[in-house]
Amino acid sequence: MMLKNKFAVVAVAALMAAAAPLSASAEQLTFTSDGYKSDGLSGYHFEWQSSFQVGAVSNLFGSVTTVGNPATQPALIDLTSVYLLGADGTRINFTPLIDFSVTDDAFGSQNELWTLSFAGVKAGSWFLHVIGDAYADKKYETVTASLDLERSAVPEPGTLALLGAMGVAFAAARRRSSANRG
Repeated sequence: MMLKNKFAVVAVAALMAAAAPLSASAEQLTFTSDGYKSDGLSGYHFEWQSSFQVGAVSNLFGSVTTVGNPATQPALIDLTSVYLLGADGTRINFTPLIDFSVTDDAFGSQNELWTLSFAGVKAGSWFLHVIGDAYADKKYETVTASLDLERSAVPEPGTLALLGAMGVAFAAARRRSSANRG
């Protein structure tokens, strides 16, 4: 009867461990370009790159947007490509949600917006690449990028301690059971 009670305690401890909260760490990275302006005759072509580190496998959410000058006005910037490039050569492309080419009638009516949602970004060095053309000739306009890294959830230290205690209790109960049989 005593052995059954010990297994009940172990079962309750296992349920408590399963219900224990998990902690996930998050980090937000923000990058802003220096600002771009054309000579008034043609678009100014730019290729902007920023680097960052990913410490552990992460989910990544991000956005890149153009910003006019003043910020209340849309930018005259045409983004042509936005992507992440890992040190190992892995390329992850952003998707344009609001994208106007300089030839569109709506060009300059809204800021451009490109987004990314990707699970399982590997740890290591990464580079954000933003490529486009700026057409404003009076004021500098910018491009802003925001990346949110969410590392996978890991058990709280208390949960790990409870699992360890549960393992010790189970081993002790099993040893006693073996000693009583032999």
